[in-house]
Amino acid sequence: MTEIRKSEKTGSHHWIFQRISAAILIFLVLWFGYSFFTMLVDNSYIETFFSYMTNTVLAILFICTCLYHGCLGMQTVIEDYVSCKTARKTTIAIINVISLITAISVVIAIIRLHIIL
Repeated sequence: MTEIRKSEKTGSHHWIFQRISAAILIFLVLWFGYSFFTMLVDNSYIETFFSYMTNTVLAILFICTCLYHGCLGMQTVIEDYVSCKTARKTTIAIINVISLITAISVVIAIIRLHIIL
């Protein structure tokens, strides 16, 4: 019998997207580190940082990619170590909802900062 479990069908998809998000985060972390260091050296404030459209877009991309990558990682850990299917599904759903709410809140906050400035 060649029955394919759900985890065998979606594992490569999950693995690929985790690697893609990690690769994107490498560049975004370098950008954020450079921007943060430059901001400290120039004695500028966070308000002026978000007045530039490039910084606003990259900050939103950075936060959303971090949250997505974190969700993928937590899902992997939960699927590997939580044996109860109900607890596994519930925990993954809670993490996804919290991450989505956090992403929406951060995007709204950053956009408001950009508009105000």
